[in-house]
Parts: sequence; structure tokens; C-alpha cells
Amino acid sequence: MRYTVRAAARATGVTEGRLRTWERRYGIPKPGRS
Repeated sequence: MRYTVRAAARATGVTEGRLRTWERRYGIPKPGRS
């Protein structure tokens, strides 16, 4: 299942910026790119 960053942020209560920071720093979540 794929989610946009915005949808994941809304579902988790974590900001979009924070999700992107975690992606850069820790490699999670692993994004699917189109």
C-alpha cells in the first residue's frame, strides 16, 4: 500500500517535514518513487 507524505503525516500526526527528515537520516520510511 502506498501513501503520499501528506496522507502519512495526517494518519500518524507527524509533520511532513519530520517524515522527510527521518527518511534522509534513517532511511525510514522507504519511499516508493514514481
